[in-house]
Amino acid sequence: CIAHGIRGMADGLGLGFAEQKKAVESGHFPLYRFDPRLIGEGKNPLQLDSRAPTMAYKDWAMGETRFSALQKREPEVAEKFAEQAAREESLRWKIYGQMARMDFK
Repeated sequence: CIAHGIRGMADGLGLGFAEQKKAVESGHFPLYRFDPRLIGEGKNPLQLDSRAPTMAYKDWAMGETRFSALQKREPEVAEKFAEQAAREESLRWKIYGQMARMDFK
C-alpha cells in the first residue's frame, strides 16, 4: 500500500505483518475481544489481547508514508499531530484497561 509504505509481493508481502505488529506495540491498534454472552455468566465481556504499548506512537507513525510525508512537508504540524495522537492513544489504552478489569459479578 503506497499510503502505508508497504511494498508488493516481490518486495516481501510479509512486511505487512511486521507493520501490523508495530501498530499493536505502539497502542495505535489494540487487540481485544468482546463477547456479550459472558455477561450472563458474570464475566467481563471485554478481554484485552494486546499488552500495554511498548513502542512510542511517533516511532510507529513515522514508518508510515502517510505520516512521514506530513513530517517532511509540515514538521511543526506533524509534531503537534503526533503529540495529540499519543495522548489520545494513552487515554484510550487506560479506558480499555479499566473496562477490561470491571467486575461483572
